[in-house]
Amino acid sequence: FIDGYVLATTGKGIFQYADVNAPTTWSALSFATAMRNPDIIKALKVFNRQIFLIGQISTEIWENDGVTPFAPTPGGFLEYGTLSPYSVVSTSNSIYWLDHNRHVVAFKNGQVEMISNPYDKEISAFTTVSDCLAYRMEVRGRPVIVFQFPSEERTLVYDIVENSWSEWGYWVTGANEYTAYLGRSYCYSPEWGLHLVGSRNDSKIYFMKSDYHLDE
Repeated sequence: FIDGYVLATTGKGIFQYADVNAPTTWSALSFATAMRNPDIIKALKVFNRQIFLIGQISTEIWENDGVTPFAPTPGGFLEYGTLSPYSVVSTSNSIYWLDHNRHVVAFKNGQVEMISNPYDKEISAFTTVSDCLAYRMEVRGRPVIVFQFPSEERTLVYDIVENSWSEWGYWVTGANEYTAYLGRSYCYSPEWGLHLVGSRNDSKIYFMKSDYHLDE
């Protein structure tokens, strides 16, 4: 969503937009094409009032020019695509995703930085990364990005402040081994003061506290 427009990908190299302030009205002519390096748009993200069209091998950045209504941003082309459309997540000053070479990258201050060096070797060996999904959460007031790899049963976590990585797991007592972190989704309720986590196993919703050390 940007400036009253709802945006949507089509599974091709174009994106569509609803009429301004009319999210249920879609014209057949209301679309735009990623044209600088024709690519299938895998993910779409609005960040700092710019539209990131993340394709298979490249990314185009567009903006509302007030006329067409959308046009490519000057210089807005990145040679970083993605295999994992649900790995794209943003914070107040950066946007992160797993790129088409299996590196986690961060776009900030107009530059792309590869940040996953500690785990690049392991990620490159994963059989499947297309189902990777990411979300932002806070742990003791510190923002982190959680990258889930469901097929691999691995959960890699990036600490934004420390620029460091760790791995979270869920201990299975009967098997005496770790599997992926139990959470699959997250949100924070300011009114309740609770960090809520949706389970990957069932319909349960948990809440996190720093003095809890068991998943129960």
